[in-house]
Amino acid sequence: MPFKKGQSGNPNGRPEGSLNHNGLTACLNALKEVASREDNIKLLKTHFDKALKKNPLDFYYKFVMPLLPKNIDVGFKEDTLTSLFNIMENGINSGTKR
Repeated sequence: MPFKKGQSGNPNGRPEGSLNHNGLTACLNALKEVASREDNIKLLKTHFDKALKKNPLDFYYKFVMPLLPKNIDVGFKEDTLTSLFNIMENGINSGTKR
């Protein structure tokens, strides 16, 4: 091993503004670009709304859960459950205040 344990071959780190050229980063950047286009945002909203109305719990598990931090404490309260049930019964806009 050319370096001592705990010592880096680049003590200053990656230069500011340089890109990480691995495939995952490139893929996520492409996805971010495509998903952030206005016409695609409208399309996603339409399909999310349909998926939520069709099966709220399935929507929650497929789309919401993967986006939440793994260590989040949801801590359901009675009013949270009431809101969730209202959304499940009446659609996406019933549980939100405007």
